[in-house]
Amino acid sequence: MPPKILLIDDAELDNVILKAFLYRVSSDYVIESCTNGQLAIDKLKELLLSDPSELPDYIFLDISMPVMDGWAFLKEFDQLSSALFKISKIYVLTSSLNKRDREKCILYPHVKGYLSKPVDEHRLKSIMAIA
Repeated sequence: MPPKILLIDDAELDNVILKAFLYRVSSDYVIESCTNGQLAIDKLKELLLSDPSELPDYIFLDISMPVMDGWAFLKEFDQLSSALFKISKIYVLTSSLNKRDREKCILYPHVKGYLSKPVDEHRLKSIMAIA
């Protein structure tokens, strides 16, 4: 079963670029995207109820988005089912250069890493190979 990936980013161009990098790592990924954290939370809740086997293995999360930003998403994510915590690995993917953002990510146990935009293809390969 190919790994399932959820991209959460309001910048469509960033989603296109990340998808291209991911498909260069492997063409077998199943990739979906949401343009804000609320849409992503709604999607995860729906999958938890209807088909938990379709939950994403990897979530790449932008911090700065309209409607629900990445920080609010992480708070909501913490309220979801523990089954999701065992399946989905979250990687923050942001253009923020703020050192506090990186430090804040450590406070969320479900965040496995912090990536700066533009994404480094080699770093992405190592995440997908190790995680």
